[in-house]
Amino acid sequence: MATRSGKRHGFASTFMTDTSPRSQKYPNYAVIARYLWHLLCNRVLTMHILAIIAIYALTFFIILPVLCKDNPYSYYYAYKERDTKYEMGINAKRLHEDERYLRTLDPNITRRKYSHEASNIHMAIGVVTVDRSRRIHSTTNPKYLTQVLARLERNLANKIGRASCRERV
Repeated sequence: MATRSGKRHGFASTFMTDTSPRSQKYPNYAVIARYLWHLLCNRVLTMHILAIIAIYALTFFIILPVLCKDNPYSYYYAYKERDTKYEMGINAKRLHEDERYLRTLDPNITRRKYSHEASNIHMAIGVVTVDRSRRIHSTTNPKYLTQVLARLERNLANKIGRASCRERV
């Protein structure tokens, strides 16, 4: 911006040293580079920049990785093969218990208890499933539907058993 005397003042005048029409649109990059170098050589500003970089590095490269390495939803989570083996072991144990429970049920009694011809129907439960793609662990077969239905039957049997006990009293 030119004043009455024709001299430029302000931030833009630092970079616009040439008075040609081209320089009024485009800054002089050599002057900008010298100005930035001057700022970097200023020790106070350099110390502030180094402090910010040090805090950033300390936070994101040391503190957060140490604190979040065991958090499965963290970017810093240290995934271990033992995690999968442990989880699959727990799933296998649950599956074994649920399959054993389902084998103990008498099919005729279960069919009679849950048939659509039963006289005391209070609610209907539908289980909707979707075929899971096995992209991650192709060797696993978690049988979630079996586990869900076994737990559902167990809960319903407990509720029906308690309800029938109340009716008898």
